[in-house]
Amino acid sequence: MSYDLAESGKRIKELRLRSGMSQDGLGQVLGMTQPCIANIESGRKGTTIDTLVQLADFFHITLDYIVAGKLGGGVFEEVPEDKREKVFNIFREIVGLV
Repeated sequence: MSYDLAESGKRIKELRLRSGMSQDGLGQVLGMTQPCIANIESGRKGTTIDTLVQLADFFHITLDYIVAGKLGGGVFEEVPEDKREKVFNIFREIVGLV
C-alpha cells in the first residue's frame, strides 16, 4: 500500500462536498487558498501532515481514511470490504456528518 495523492484528493473533495463547502470555504478553514485546495483535491499536489490532521479533525474522520481510504477498526472491520463505504456513509448520515 502507498499514499496515492489522487485517491486521497478524491476523498477530501468528497468530504468537502458532503459538508456543502466550497474550495474557498475549506481554504479559509485551513488557511489556504482555493487554488491550493484544488491542487490537493486533484492529486496534483500533496499537503503536510499537519493539514491532513486538520482535515481529519474538521471532518470528524480518521487520518487513515483520508490518507489510505481505510474506514478504521471497530465495527467497520466486521463489514465486508465491498460494503464498507455504504455502511460508513449511512453511519455518517446518522451522526449528522453529511
